[in-house]
Order: sequence, then C-alpha cells, then structure tokens
Amino acid sequence: MRYLALLLVAACSSGTGPSLSLTGTWSYTSSVSNSQLQVSCQSTGTANLSQTGSTFNGSYTGSSTCTGPGGTSTTNDQGTYGGGQINGSSISFSGGGCAYTGTTTSNRMNGSVTCTVALSGQNYNLTGTWSAQR
Repeated sequence: MRYLALLLVAACSSGTGPSLSLTGTWSYTSSVSNSQLQVSCQSTGTANLSQTGSTFNGSYTGSSTCTGPGGTSTTNDQGTYGGGQINGSSISFSGGGCAYTGTTTSNRMNGSVTCTVALSGQNYNLTGTWSAQR
C-alpha cells in the first residue's frame, strides 16, 4: 500500500512547473486602511506580468485615492512588481512598498495586501485586499 501511494504521488507530480501562466495584462483594484491613522486608500490600474517557471515580475500604472484626517488626495502610480512566486494556485509578490499574497486561477487573482509607510520616523502598516482580472 505504501508503494501505491508513492506511485500516485509520482504520477501526479510534474517537473514542468506551474500549469497557470500569469503572463499578460491584468486590471487590478486594491483597498487598504489603518484605523489608528484613520487613513484608507483605494487603487486601480493595469499590471503587465511576465512569468518564467514559478517566478514572475512586472510593471504597473494606475491611480490611488487616499482619505484621512487631512482630506483626500489622488496620485498617479507607476512602478514594478518583483519577487513574484507561484506555487500551485498560491501567489506572492511585492511592489510599491506593499507585500501581496493570494490565490489565482487562469483569469483571476485575489488576496491580502500589507503596505508599510513611514510617518514622523515611525513605520505603520496599512492592510487590506486586492484583486485582478484579465
């Protein structure tokens, strides 16, 4: 019985890497907040990803609107994503001072995000969710 289980594991394993390809253009949204700072931010934009095996990277352009005690501010964003890893349907990557984790299918991704910002010499985390589709 033990050998049958080993054979099944070997038969189901493949050395070809992830079956999902993230390469392409994705539309994204994200929402983060910090209740202590009374700040919330929403972002939308486009990401272009390139995957090789189980790693990926890319670039993004978009805009963010943040609201806090001092009012509302909108900025244009552009930058790069790096350190992207895909393991089955689980993904992780970073960009723009944020760390993203989540899951993906062939045309959708979503998950959690934590962004670190420095304010008056102290680091604060803004946490929330993100999603992307193509």
